[in-house]
Amino acid sequence: MNKFFESKKGIAVIAVAVVVVVLLVLVQQGIIPGGPVREGAPKSDDIFRPDNLQALPTVQSGTREMIQKEIVTPEPDNALTTPTSSDIAVPTGMIRSVNGGVLRSFILRGENKTFSPNTLVANEGDVIQINFTATDQDYDIFFPDFGAYQIIKKGTAKEFQFQAYPYGQYTFSCKDVCRSSIKGELIVNEIK
Repeated sequence: MNKFFESKKGIAVIAVAVVVVVLLVLVQQGIIPGGPVREGAPKSDDIFRPDNLQALPTVQSGTREMIQKEIVTPEPDNALTTPTSSDIAVPTGMIRSVNGGVLRSFILRGENKTFSPNTLVANEGDVIQINFTATDQDYDIFFPDFGAYQIIKKGTAKEFQFQAYPYGQYTFSCKDVCRSSIKGELIVNEIK
């Protein structure tokens, strides 16, 4: 028996057993998704945030949730879709492609430790183009669900794009550069 524990095979078997036990404990406690479902407890479809009933399936560290604010997707120079709140960005331009896709251009600013405007609204499948200007300090802007991240130095601007898919309400933030929590919302309306 002592020779077994002193051999490399014995040590490997013990190490694997310890790892399996630790993983089972983490799953059982709900630290790792895939554990038992508590009877009667409602769950979301998002494996990363099952206790958030508003959560919709997304990437790890994502923010996608059910849409909480019904906002019509604004279009440039259209009084019927122009939002009444200055916190909602109106696209500065919109280009429709022959296959039905839409490119929506937005201008955002980082100023006074906020995003201005701080709410973007688009339709599912739109390509969002953001021209971001940092007016009074360095900013970064991060859309975790879309893998879009830019650092913008004070007094400069950067332009970037990503596709808004699938529908839902998302949070974007200044996650690294800013010393305070700066957040905004992206609402992607479902195309039915």
